[in-house]
Amino acid sequence: MVPFADGNPRQCVNVLQPMHAYPTGDLPIASLRYGQSVAKLTRFAWDDGGYRYRIGYGTDMDMNGVMDSPSVRVTCIAPALSTAPCATWVLTPSTDGTAALFRFKLSTKRGTVQEGSPEFVGTFVLPFAQTFARK
Repeated sequence: MVPFADGNPRQCVNVLQPMHAYPTGDLPIASLRYGQSVAKLTRFAWDDGGYRYRIGYGTDMDMNGVMDSPSVRVTCIAPALSTAPCATWVLTPSTDGTAALFRFKLSTKRGTVQEGSPEFVGTFVLPFAQTFARK
């Protein structure tokens, strides 16, 4: 179960989807053509009860040099022309949908929110697909 201290089913979750510096190379998704894909990392984060929670795919949140979970794949799905720039992508877990959940104790120092050391909470299988398009 993903924690929300107050039990409120309506939570604000920030979606962090970095598209650079993944170990497979720094390939921009805009360079993909129809049917091509690339591994990326993504994280979903929220603050609750004095902690920042991050559930991630393809991340190394505890910075120990070992990936915490498999990456996601970003695939170009439109237009269906190999010569045209991609305009629509789908993001899906690259294997079984396993994601790692970490939490970080929050503190305030000189008016700035600081994160404490990462604490591993567990792994969760959360298969999903997210489609996004160029504006």
